[in-house]
Formats: sequence, C-alpha cells, structure tokens
Amino acid sequence: MTATVTSDRPANVTLVKGAMQRWSDLEHAPGGGASAAARTYVEQQLRPDARVALVGPHPLDLITGLAGQVAHLTVFTRSIPDAVLIGNALLECEGTEVVCGSVAHLPEAPEPFDLVIALDDMARVLSLETEVLDWQEVFDAVRALLADGGTLLLGVENELGLHRIGSLRSRYTSNDDATWSATATFDTGRPRTEAALTGVLADAGLVVRRLGIGLPAWEDQAVIATGTRSFSPQMDTLLAAATLGSAAFRRVGADPTRVTRAAVLSGRLPDLASGWFVVAGAGSGAADEDVATITATTPSGEVVTYTERDGAILTERDGVAVAEPVEVPTGSRLLSEHVLDACAVHDLPALRSLLRRYAGWLAGRPTRTSAGDRVGDIRMDAVLVADDGLVALDPGVLRGSAEDAAWEGLADLVRVIRARGARHPWPSATDDRTMMSIMGAMAELAPHPDLEALVGTESREPALPAYDVPGLLAVIERLTETNTALASRAQWFEDRLNTREREMRLRTARHDEELKRVVRQQELLRSSAEDVRRSITYRAGNLLIGPVRKVRDRGGR
Repeated sequence: MTATVTSDRPANVTLVKGAMQRWSDLEHAPGGGASAAARTYVEQQLRPDARVALVGPHPLDLITGLAGQVAHLTVFTRSIPDAVLIGNALLECEGTEVVCGSVAHLPEAPEPFDLVIALDDMARVLSLETEVLDWQEVFDAVRALLADGGTLLLGVENELGLHRIGSLRSRYTSNDDATWSATATFDTGRPRTEAALTGVLADAGLVVRRLGIGLPAWEDQAVIATGTRSFSPQMDTLLAAATLGSAAFRRVGADPTRVTRAAVLSGRLPDLASGWFVVAGAGSGAADEDVATITATTPSGEVVTYTERDGAILTERDGVAVAEPVEVPTGSRLLSEHVLDACAVHDLPALRSLLRRYAGWLAGRPTRTSAGDRVGDIRMDAVLVADDGLVALDPGVLRGSAEDAAWEGLADLVRVIRARGARHPWPSATDDRTMMSIMGAMAELAPHPDLEALVGTESREPALPAYDVPGLLAVIERLTETNTALASRAQWFEDRLNTREREMRLRTARHDEELKRVVRQQELLRSSAEDVRRSITYRAGNLLIGPVRKVRDRGGR
C-alpha cells in the first residue's frame, strides 16, 4: 500500500495535478543556478517590475534572493516536501506563490511571465504522477508560461559533457535517488548539440540573444563562457586555465585531466561543456552581439569576468572593473599542468626545476603591508608558464612571507594530485606530509615547522575523488596477465608432476612384479630343500656322515 504524507501546507502553496508526495529534488541536488557564475546571468535579466517564473529545482537561497528583487515570483516544483519548504521560506515575501505539480497539467493558464528561469533542464520538471512526457513536450509547457516579448533563461545538460565522460559511475547504472531520472533514456526529442538546441528554440518562436556553455560539471558550473566560436588563442588559454583551476573540476571524477588536456590542446574544450545556458526572447528582434566572455567562480567565491574587446582582455571582479587588461602569453599553460606532466613521466629533474622556479617567482612578489592590499591567488592552478617567466592570472600581494606562500602552493598541489588521482614518482603509500616535504626539499625551501597544521587546514575542503579508474583497470589487466602466466606455469608443473606420478606408478608396478617373482623363486627353493631333506638318500648320508664327524672332532682334540 502506498503511504500518504501529510504536511502543514503554507497558504502560498497551491497543489495541482502531478504533485509528488514522497520525493524531494532539493534533498538530492541543489538544482540549477548553484554557482556564483550562473547567478550573474540571472541577475543580469532581472527588472524590479517583472513577473518571474522559476521552473524546476533551484537553490533555496537563490529563490529567496529573487523574491526581494522582482514584483512577482512564482515557483513551479513537482515535489510537495520542496513546495512546503519553499513556501515557508517565502511567507514574509509579498507577491510570491508556489505551484506544486506538473507544469504541463495546470488547471488554467496563469498570467504570462516576463522572465521564465529554468536552469536545471527539463528532466526534473517532469512529474511522475502523470503520464510520462518527453523533453520536447515538457519544454513546450514551460514555453507556454512566457509572455510575448518576455525572456527565457534556459539551462540544458550536455550528455557528452566532461562530467559524464569522467564520471566514476554511469547515471544509467547507478541505483540511488540522486541519479534517478525518468528521462534518463534515449529520448529522441532532447537536443544534444548546440545546433539542435537553437533549432528547438527557433521552432518555439524564440530568438537566441545569448548562448553560453557551462564547465566543468553540471552540478557546479564554475565557469560559463559565451562566444566561444570566436575565441582568440588568449581566451582559449583563459578558458582552459579557469576550468582546470576550478575547485569544481577536482570533483568531476575519474581522473579527467588527460581527457581535458587533450581537449585543451585540440581547441575542443567547448565541445565537452557540461551544458548550455541560453537567453532567448519571445517575439521579433535580432540576436545580441556574440561577445566573447568568460565568467568564472574562484575558490574564494569571487566572480571574475573576462571580456575580449578590440584585441584586449578586460577583467571585472565582483562587478568592479580592473584597471589593467590581462596579459596572457601566447602558448602558455598552467604551471600545475607542467608539474603534473613531469610527475606522470617521473621526470625528477624537470619537476625540481619547476618547483625551484615557482619558489623563486614567489620570492620576488610583494607582500601585504596594509589591510587595503589585495591578496592574489598564488596556487599553481592560477599561474601560467611563459617563455620569459611565470604570469599570475590573479595578480596581487602575498598574504605572508614567500616561504609560507610556497608551502601553501605545495599543499594545494598535493591536493590536486590526490583529487585527480594523478601519477607521481613516489610510492603509493606516501602520505601528504611526506610528499610535501619531498617537494619542499626539491624547491630548496626550509623545512616547515608544522606540516600537520598545513595539511589539516587544507583538509577542510569537501572530500574529493582520488580514483584513477583507467590506471586501476591497467593494474587489473597487468595482474590478469600475470595470473594467466602463473596459471600456465602451474599447469606445466602439474603436467610434469602427473607425468612423474605415472612413471613412478609404472616403476612401482614393475618392482611389485619383480618382488613377486623373487618370492616365488624363494618358495620354490624352499620347497625343493624340504624335498631333499625328506629323501632316503639325504637321510642315509646323514647316518654315514654323522659317526665320521664325531671321529674327526675327537681326533682334532
């Protein structure tokens, strides 16, 4: 029997057909718009007098933040527990309501919205309490909410994204609630390329005003880029650096570094995007200029935007323009990638040279002298290697001494190695402190007084996958080959033993036959001797020889 969940439903929550009682989307994933980079796109579309619809799962803090910036907010969700949670959070906000159920089965069409936001794709909009709809049918229901002249902000996951390719487990074989989806099938109506997505939008009467890609993971789009087809080599370098240096990339999965590196070197990193973000307008009008931009979320939570105009790359940090343009050397790569390559091939001289170069570069950086000085990012994931030296993507002063900064950079490098499951030249049992000590010696740094504290500080980051699945499979294959060879040798020894055993059995049988023959001969001789003793001749001889022996014995005395 199906259990029914009862809850105190707030007055601002309306249940319609398709409401799901025993399911919560927010419990398993925060939903679209979780990253700071994605939220910048939402904020750019807001107007104080706008009617806004939020369709599908989105973070609760994003929902409550939107409620105070627009005239009216309606949240569409399929989960009753989520609707109650959101409704309670919006009780103090005027002009808000929550509709729980299927968007495709509303009892009556609501007043059209000026802005419709659906950043979590259509998969978690579909309700399982109604007939199953395909992606196109759910999208048509969302499109119907948009007013003429309104704006649709849509996120669509790329099934061939980096987060899928490098995932530790396939969502099609995982048996847990977090990866469950009714549309995780080969839905032919789902757009799987950028061209297919723009075609779907055009058929719906929407004009694409802006189209961006999200990297590296669908659950955490730390980097969003637009105009990637017109990127210069410098912007390609920045996109690669922002992706590889993001904290979200370290959580992607099974050592995707080599896949991403190949995509970077071939210029096809945008093809491995986790998804697309589209700003589309309803009604007539021309598309906006395809401006080349990169919006990235730094590990500290800061939002950095790079915009290429007239050959120069302009930078904004949290909406504040940086005076000097970013200088990106042609052909440069992240220092961490050079170090990981040296570790992978066990090139200790090259590794030693890179670490000493890094420590020397830090020694020449200015240190913080006042509270107003901005501290830069000195991680190897944020430093480019050029022909004439090292270049910081986030220039600024050091928080402390150059020696402390170098140890912090090495601690982060160890975390990168562990997170990506990268190969390194030391035994697998080497712990983090020992690895840091070795690299510190290679960089000619003075021993750190408290590596335990440094490692403990770095361990506050969420647990990261440290699995090299291709490497583990290679180990399994080598062990399989070794076991096969050992099995072959064991079979050879077994055959030799069987042969020797057969030979020994034959020899034993021959020995038994020989022994029986000798025993028979002894029995014949014994029988013959008894016959001789019983004969008259033997007895008569004993009678004659007996007195003679006695006479001989007496004469001898």
